[in-house]
Amino acid sequence: MREKDPFYISKRNRRGILLLTAILVVLVFIPRIWVYLSSESDYTVEYVLTKREMALVADLSGMQKDRPLFAERSRKKQVYKKPDRRFDPNKLTAEGWQKLGLSDRQAAVVLRFTEHGVYSEAEFRKIFVIPDELYALIKDSLIFPERPVDNSHRSRKEEVETQHRSVEINSANAETLESLKGIGPFFARQIIKRREELGGFLYKEQLLEVWKMDAEKLSVFEQQITIDPQVVKKLNINTADITELKSHPYIDYSVANSIVKMRQQRGAYQSLDDLRESKLIDAELFRKLKPYLTL
Repeated sequence: MREKDPFYISKRNRRGILLLTAILVVLVFIPRIWVYLSSESDYTVEYVLTKREMALVADLSGMQKDRPLFAERSRKKQVYKKPDRRFDPNKLTAEGWQKLGLSDRQAAVVLRFTEHGVYSEAEFRKIFVIPDELYALIKDSLIFPERPVDNSHRSRKEEVETQHRSVEINSANAETLESLKGIGPFFARQIIKRREELGGFLYKEQLLEVWKMDAEKLSVFEQQITIDPQVVKKLNINTADITELKSHPYIDYSVANSIVKMRQQRGAYQSLDDLRESKLIDAELFRKLKPYLTL
């Protein structure tokens, strides 16, 4: 009897071995092929900065933090320029005033004054938004025109009537104000409100601070009013507290607190000029406030 070969593999078994080998190949290589063909966007690449790069990023971050503060300080500092030639302040545009160093808002206020005409140095100095530093640079370059002559032919009767219609703005009540041409109930109330906030008007141009008042409306009735600065109410800087001081529209809390703190530290003020020692009260603000203060 012939012995059976121990290494003999039947045809059926060979097929099974081949199938098993094929399955193992698929299980081993298919995942690797899948990874190879996958998009690079499925992976997150982590970039590690060197110490030098990290220091550079820190420096740039510091510059970004400091930049707004630097820009703010730069805006606060105003640089005034001397004009290169003489000029009529009544003809200078807002852009021209800005080139001399005024802000947009200051230039707008100046134009409100010059709309009515400025014909002397005294009238020009009433423009309170022009700082002393700028005035010192431009005063020798100012040219004031002659005041225009009123060529309108009015009868003596009309002149008398106009004089009778004139009222003192600091003492007039609402009814009297309403009787003037160009002032109705609304503006009568607003004028009295601003007058009480200020303590009284010093000059007609301050009426432009009245809510919704503009140069055109003011021109309608400004010839019908007079101003007595003697009746203006004043704040005593040696007795007024912070609440009283900051109630004035030209004085905010910081300035009021500065006035009181200086008084507590140094004793009573001997002169209104002592307020100039406060860092919060510049020449422009002092000029506006001085007529409303007393000792």
